[in-house]
Amino acid sequence: MSLIETNVFKISKIQYAFKLKANFGIFFILAIVQMASIFFSTGTVSSISTNHITIFGISGNIVIIFTIIWGISNAFILTGKNCTDMDFTFISNRLSSNLSNVAILLTAALVGSITTSLSVTVLRLFYYFKVGSKFIIGENFNIPPKTLLLSIISLLFYLILIMSISYLFGILLLLNPVLKIILPIVTVGLLVLQGLSPISNDFFNKIITFYTLENSLLLFGVKALLTAIIFFSGAVILSNRMGVRK
Repeated sequence: MSLIETNVFKISKIQYAFKLKANFGIFFILAIVQMASIFFSTGTVSSISTNHITIFGISGNIVIIFTIIWGISNAFILTGKNCTDMDFTFISNRLSSNLSNVAILLTAALVGSITTSLSVTVLRLFYYFKVGSKFIIGENFNIPPKTLLLSIISLLFYLILIMSISYLFGILLLLNPVLKIILPIVTVGLLVLQGLSPISNDFFNKIITFYTLENSLLLFGVKALLTAIIFFSGAVILSNRMGVRK
């Protein structure tokens, strides 16, 4: 390893520690977001009625959705002007800045995946104390440690993938502010096209199912991480085109 490479990683480590401290508020926001999502989840249980018996199902989907939105916002925060200007307090380059940003996002993804999975457990405990154990079907109510661990890992991969896409979009917006208008229009246009065109609908469905319907956690992890590396690398390459200060 060359001296330059050593300095890049050393500077990235310093930037990571500084940015983590400066942006530590994102974890307080995560706590608020997840408490709010748990609150909303308590009023959105699914139910099935049969033979005068009503069965209620508990879902942590709202908690997951809120966490994903939180993860996306973090990627845009790190590519915002305030954070990019912060890099000029260091003797660094775009590579070290991006490496520290990616490290922040990976840390956020890890914390988010752990707290989200635990929040689902809290939601179940809420209903346990609310309705009592005699009204709980214990077969699928308790979450085994192995299932909880798999949930954390799978959500971690999803967050890394989504954050990498958001980070690339953030860099694009930083390069050309006009894209703040163009990208939403293109996104809405693609959604409309997906609904109107069977060909485009099939194309988008194949992309989604490529990740979401993978039965093997290992293969899904490989897919998600390789895709994230591509998006993060693209962001690094594009950010090198920025001037001295954007």
